[in-house]
Amino acid sequence: MSKTVSFDGSAPGGPPLISGSSTARGSRGLEMPPDVARSLSESGATLLLLDFPVGAEFGIDLCSWNTGERFKGVKMIPPGVHFVHWSSVSRVGGAVGPRTGFFKEFKRGELVVRRFCPETEDVVEDVPEQDVARMRGDLRNLDRNLGPYPYDEWKRWVSLTDKISSSTLSRLEPINGKVQSVTELVPEKHFTSR
Repeated sequence: MSKTVSFDGSAPGGPPLISGSSTARGSRGLEMPPDVARSLSESGATLLLLDFPVGAEFGIDLCSWNTGERFKGVKMIPPGVHFVHWSSVSRVGGAVGPRTGFFKEFKRGELVVRRFCPETEDVVEDVPEQDVARMRGDLRNLDRNLGPYPYDEWKRWVSLTDKISSSTLSRLEPINGKVQSVTELVPEKHFTSR
């Protein structure tokens, strides 16, 4: 069952970061004790997603939302294995495309920067290191464009992933590093010799 969430971080009347419904049962995203919020803001990881389209579906672990105008990623991600996923959404009719995602073992205080490629509707790792360094220095200004990790779902996520080691993750990960809800179709000509 989905429930509307409101962790958009926007000023009253301002454009939201994330809107829509959470796919996690009862998740409201921001319910965490102040000491946990302080700890995660200091030591949690950050995922920046550049050029992510407005209205697309974005999620981490058990939750997903439709992105708003100011969305640039997620902050306060607890260290450990997480699943980042997305789907394109049709501008006409709102049909949701196939889900694609990747597993990532986030480290304490890590900054991960990826870019959405509109041609392939994929998240890619082609952000130059000098740009990543610049963004690391500007995280305080980017903070207002980052949604907080949905902490109230974290215990449930950890109960599913706490036995997954780094070596298990790398052994099971697809060659391209992406998990997709549909099989990629390869044209028949790739299998025939001429």
